[in-house]
Amino acid sequence: MCEVLDEANSAILEAVALDATEDLLGTLVGIEKAEDDLVPFELNMFSILRREFRSFARSFLDSKDARDLIGRMADPANHTSLPDLKRQVKRAVLDAFHELAGKKLGEDFADAVGEEVSAVVDGMYEASRSATARRVGIPRDTFTVVDEQSLETLRRHNLFWIRGNYGRNVRDGIDRATAEALQQGLGRKALAEELKRQFAAQFALTDNHWITISSASLNRTRNVAQVRTYELAEVTHYEVIAVLDARTSEICQYMDGRVFSVESAVRVVNELEEAEDPEDVKQVMPWLRWDESRQAPFAVVGGRRTDLPRSGAESARANRSIEKVAPLPPYHGRCRTTTAVSVETVRR
Repeated sequence: MCEVLDEANSAILEAVALDATEDLLGTLVGIEKAEDDLVPFELNMFSILRREFRSFARSFLDSKDARDLIGRMADPANHTSLPDLKRQVKRAVLDAFHELAGKKLGEDFADAVGEEVSAVVDGMYEASRSATARRVGIPRDTFTVVDEQSLETLRRHNLFWIRGNYGRNVRDGIDRATAEALQQGLGRKALAEELKRQFAAQFALTDNHWITISSASLNRTRNVAQVRTYELAEVTHYEVIAVLDARTSEICQYMDGRVFSVESAVRVVNELEEAEDPEDVKQVMPWLRWDESRQAPFAVVGGRRTDLPRSGAESARANRSIEKVAPLPPYHGRCRTTTAVSVETVRR
C-alpha cells in the first residue's frame, strides 16, 4: 500500500541536517573560545544522535507495522468528517501509530544509542574534571566514588531526554501533518505516500532537539565535574562565566560575574542525583526565563514563579537570593555559560 519514497525522505532529512549542523557550529563558537578541548564532545554527541535517529526513522517508516498503520490512516473508512467539511483520521488509529512510533523511536532508540552516548558523557566529565583539577592545584587523576555517582546520574538523565523525544517533539507535528495531508483530496495510495513523506519531514526536524540535548547535557556534565572538583579541593566560592558576544542571552549577561558558594552548587548536584525523572530534574535545575518588564530572570518550580532580583542588583545579598534558585549553569537551552574559581575563594 505505502510505497517507499526513499529519495524524497533522504533529501528532506539531509537538508534539515545540514541546517542543524550549521546551527550547532554557531552555538559552539563561544564555547571554543573558553574550552577548546570540550567542543568535539558536543559535536560528537550531536553526530551520533542525528545519524542513528535518521537510520531508526527510515527503518521505522519502512517496517511492516508502520506501513500497515499508514495504510489504515489513508483508508477513508478510518476518516471522520468535521463540521467544516474537513476530514481527520480517527483518534484510535492515530494513537496506535503514536504508540508504535513512541516505542521504536523513543525507548528502543535510547537503548540503542545509550552506550555510545554515555561514552561521550564520560569523556566530557573526565576532560572537565582534569582541566579543573589542574586549575585548582590537585592531582588530575583523583577520581572519587562521588565522581562516579555523579557521572552515573548524568548518564541516566541524558537518556531521559532521548527516550522522551517522540512525545515532546514529534507527536504534535505528526498530528498536524496528518490533518494537512487529508485536506489535499488525494486518493488512498497517493495519500499514504504523502503521509509517509510528511512523517519523514517531521522526524528530520528533531535535529534541533538533538542540538539542544547535546549542548545542555554536556554543559551540565562539564559544570557538575567542576563542582565536584571544587568540593574535593575545598574551594569555597566560584564565579559564573558567560561567553559575552552578540549571541549572549539576557539571562547569561545577568548571571555573568556573579559569585556563589560551592556549598550551594554541591547541594544542587546532590539533589540532582536523587532525581528520578525529567520533571524532578527540572525542579532541581530549572531553566530560567527572561521577564522583559522587570529586566530580570525568573524560574518556575513546582508551578510557582520565583522572580530573581532586578538587573543591577549585584550585591552579595542579591547573589545569595539567586543561588537558592539557580546557582549552576546551564540556565537555558544551548547555554554556553560555565564557572571558574572566584578570586573571593578561601581554602577551608
